[in-house]
Amino acid sequence: MRTCKGIYYWPEFPDARAVSASSPGSRVGGYEIGYAVQLRLSGPYVGRPEIGSERAQREGEYEERDRVLVR
Repeated sequence: MRTCKGIYYWPEFPDARAVSASSPGSRVGGYEIGYAVQLRLSGPYVGRPEIGSERAQREGEYEERDRVLVR
């Protein structure tokens, strides 16, 4: 797993899909650096919000329901 700008990217689709399965309404997006899990349409991605957008944190984009445990 790689991290870029606070977002986690998995090298293989099945790995990202396994994380996505634990959060209803989420989806997996493929990018050049790997597969990222978006928690809901137009919502945040799985990652470390403290590294991500400070604006998103201030505006409360990262809510408790958006937290996903990644092992």
